[in-house]
Amino acid sequence: MLDVSSHGRVAPKTKTINVNANLLSQRLAEREHIREWIRKRLIFIGLCMVVAVIALPPLHRAQRKALANAAQLKKKEAAIAQQVIDLQKQQDTVKPAVASEHLLRSIGKNSREFLGHVFLLLDNVSPAISLSTFKANMNSGTLELGTQADAINYQAAQVFVAECERTPRQQGTYVSSMRSNSTVGDEGVSFDFSQRVKLAP
Repeated sequence: MLDVSSHGRVAPKTKTINVNANLLSQRLAEREHIREWIRKRLIFIGLCMVVAVIALPPLHRAQRKALANAAQLKKKEAAIAQQVIDLQKQQDTVKPAVASEHLLRSIGKNSREFLGHVFLLLDNVSPAISLSTFKANMNSGTLELGTQADAINYQAAQVFVAECERTPRQQGTYVSSMRSNSTVGDEGVSFDFSQRVKLAP
């Protein structure tokens, strides 16, 4: 039977839309998407677990080894610190003895040099010279020698002073108050003599 109207036209066909089928297909697509997402997450979690199983034991062993090394180093540090304390105590104990030894060595050296310069001066005294007084003082590493002398004549006094001027490390030789002294001889003279000598450091 033809679908025609009273005017002879073909009646339009009505189309029906299956809403249930469209919703079902959309739901199926969403479920597939969710399943894919879950599958990827499970794969990622599985890979993480595999990596953890492979990597964590060596890391744990390395951590334990590092902690053991740190403990040993801490013990060594404590032992070294104790050794340093003991050495400092020994140093404090020995320091006075070392200082005393150094002082004695310095005193011995200075005393030998002191006597050496005194004997040098006395060796310069000839039979034409006589010393009435003699003094020697130490002041800040400088030896100060002084004497009152008598000479049979002026030339003998000059020779004595010239010999004293050749003393090693002498810083000054001084003659003062030269005067005639007839008790020594007709040409006798008396004078004050002083000399400064720098001792070796």
